[in-house]
Amino acid sequence: TSSDSMPSWSNFGAKAVDLAAPGSSVYTTSKDSGYKYASGTSFASPNVAGIAALMRSQYPAVNVRKLRLMILEGTDTVPSHLGKTVTGGRANAYSAFTAVMPWAKTYTHTLPAPRTITDNDPAGITETINAPHDLAIRAVSVFVEVDHPWMGDVALSIESPAGTANTLQEARVDANSGFSLTFDTQLGFHGESSAGNWTLTASDQALCAEYIIQNADKLEKKVYDVPVDIDKGISSLKLKTMGIEIDTLTEQQKEYLASWNLGT
Repeated sequence: TSSDSMPSWSNFGAKAVDLAAPGSSVYTTSKDSGYKYASGTSFASPNVAGIAALMRSQYPAVNVRKLRLMILEGTDTVPSHLGKTVTGGRANAYSAFTAVMPWAKTYTHTLPAPRTITDNDPAGITETINAPHDLAIRAVSVFVEVDHPWMGDVALSIESPAGTANTLQEARVDANSGFSLTFDTQLGFHGESSAGNWTLTASDQALCAEYIIQNADKLEKKVYDVPVDIDKGISSLKLKTMGIEIDTLTEQQKEYLASWNLGT
């Protein structure tokens, strides 16, 4: 809001929402070719996207990861946002443009030898990676290359020395060597020390493939949606590896999700 408070319908999360942006009573275009005041996350998101576009026009050589970090580094700290967003701040275009990151360092670790992921074993395998440098973490990026014929079967997660777990995401198919996966926490380990043992876990969770095998004689040759129970099972496994529990929505959040008048 104009006073930097969070509306009741705001998204929030100390590990899931990076920053806040203006989204209450925003003067914007309307469907009748005019202008009006409107509220919702649909109006907050374009503010951040606009900052990113301005920065990309000014710094065309800066990659997306660094661009995002500059936006996050440039937020204005708002006391009421602490504990509700990763940065505890609100987007600031000028600060993002002038953000400097002398703290940025890269630590690379190559596994000593390939490991075999046991087929259809949710427990999977683990690899310990020791990081000797005691750095205050602002962001963590992980690149993993997996030689596996079924990308959707493999679940990967990483746990910090402090015990914070995150599921690796953004998988991409690679026809030659299985697939490669790049994961960026977007400050998910923010504030922790990098020193100590990091644990990388890989497991084969062939729920969809198992369903197809068991029901092959009943399935027509067409595209199918993933069955709800399997979809929920996959989601539960992913959330479990991240150490996340889902609370029930408040009545205000339910009302907001059901309303097109407030935005989406």
